[in-house]
Amino acid sequence: MTALAHTMIHIRPVFDWPKEDRTRWLVSCQAGPADFLKSLETAALLEPKNQKSADSYEETTRLNLIDAWGQYLEYLAQSETEALSGSIKLRADLDQIFGYLKELERLGRAPQTIGTRANSIAMFLSVTCPEVDIADLRALAARMKRGAPTVSKSGRIVAPVVLIGLGERLMQHAWKQTVDETPTKDASTTFRDGLLIALLAQRPIRRQNLADLEIGSSFTCQAVQFEIHLTAEQVKTDNPINVPCPTNLTAPIEHYLAIFRPVLLGKDSCQHLWVSSGTGRRLTAIGIYQAIRRRTRDAFGFPVNPHLFRDCAATFMYLQSPELAWMIAGLLGHGNLATGRKHYIQAQSKAGHEQYQSLIAAIRGGKPMSTAVSTALQDIGDYI
Repeated sequence: MTALAHTMIHIRPVFDWPKEDRTRWLVSCQAGPADFLKSLETAALLEPKNQKSADSYEETTRLNLIDAWGQYLEYLAQSETEALSGSIKLRADLDQIFGYLKELERLGRAPQTIGTRANSIAMFLSVTCPEVDIADLRALAARMKRGAPTVSKSGRIVAPVVLIGLGERLMQHAWKQTVDETPTKDASTTFRDGLLIALLAQRPIRRQNLADLEIGSSFTCQAVQFEIHLTAEQVKTDNPINVPCPTNLTAPIEHYLAIFRPVLLGKDSCQHLWVSSGTGRRLTAIGIYQAIRRRTRDAFGFPVNPHLFRDCAATFMYLQSPELAWMIAGLLGHGNLATGRKHYIQAQSKAGHEQYQSLIAAIRGGKPMSTAVSTALQDIGDYI
């Protein structure tokens, strides 16, 4: 087998996968028409019965598995064409998969990237072809990821006050377009994204929890205060979240609910707070991820994904007031400070949010910030 001539391998879309691969994957995701899923053909493909299901994976994980398997299939299409015409077990052959991983190495992919791809393929096979032994593939993935240097997040840490400023600018831009006319869908999307960024910068909850907010239950209005209420069952760490929304966002939230959200809804109805401009229904966690990455990339030249907002919040709080580091666990919804330090500091719940809000308000109000935070803001201070 010769090495591929080009420097990248494209991803083969699901509709162009071999029929067996596509069928097994759709069944594992519990996707597709009911009569198709119940067909004898499908039942025959799943013998012995698959005990695992991709349905339990988060949407982003499923997308990663689709990308990994789709790229592997494209590699086979260009190097081992016959492997595409037989059973999925031929494509699950470890020698074939190792050949693909070696090609990624030849193309200059980092060891951690290759290890992640290997793990994604192993996960894909675990739910589509459980009869195949993937222990060696998992071991290889773990080995490569352990030996690979950790990708630094420090260059993408942005102070929360800068993120809030970006959110406000987006909302102001959308608002100016609605002074004398009904807002367009584009303007409504811009306002929604600005509000998302400004809220997440001040209430750094997990992306899935943000997507799950529903008006009247997990997102309420008490008197003149909007509040977020997430039960232990809804939160990854089993720690319920009950926090008020920042008062500086009360008016923007009211505008969004009364003016912009109805435009996004169109003729549809939906109780979720965030609405997709494309479907008029709930904006999914992956939709939030893509919107925030797009807006931050446009503003800063690099993307700041929603989960990185948590790093930004913890780093800001620690650098501005190290003596308040014990509150980071509460701010991020962790069970203890050790978890917060381990995962989020690059530099108890209600109390943590309140103190964090006070630090932001003080800086936005003109109070001098710590030298560390000031230095971190030098390159992007125009956004404050």
